[in-house]
Amino acid sequence: MTNANTNTKKSAISAEIDSGVLTLTFGAGGSIVIDPKNLEKPIIEMAILHGLKQKLVDAAAIARNTITGESASLTDKKEAVMAVYDRLMRGEWNATRSTGEGTAKGSLLLLALQRLQPQKSGEELATWLDGLTNEQKTALSKNAKILPIIQTIQAERAAKAAEKLGVDSDGLLNDLLGE
Repeated sequence: MTNANTNTKKSAISAEIDSGVLTLTFGAGGSIVIDPKNLEKPIIEMAILHGLKQKLVDAAAIARNTITGESASLTDKKEAVMAVYDRLMRGEWNATRSTGEGTAKGSLLLLALQRLQPQKSGEELATWLDGLTNEQKTALSKNAKILPIIQTIQAERAAKAAEKLGVDSDGLLNDLLGE
């Protein structure tokens, strides 16, 4: 397994795992190599537990429910952690992607495209989006036909969030504007 920091900017530290060895390379020059065979057993056990904890906790770091687009609830976060846990128990470190399960699922861009092209299914549009590069998706989301739809969806979400707070934000704004 190889995991490398592939940012186009020069990173302060990049990490690569190859052939069971971790190499950290510093942007300012130099690197260190950590071979688990050279570590004491308690350090290896702690590293394993720390890595598993981080992987599981990272799964909960979701902002939105990918289906509803609403803010992620505690249940959503628990389900995300449990999905990673179940995958780990099956011996899989990373999720495998199937059609329509890519980064597009639940995205604002996908939701906007569904409003623009209601005759196409969400799965069809998600599959199409998953075939695009990140640069293409970014450019598409800034397209003059798409951006207003994305902004409308964001405004609708903001209104729902404000409503949940039980505060009359329009009334507050009217007070400020003297209306």
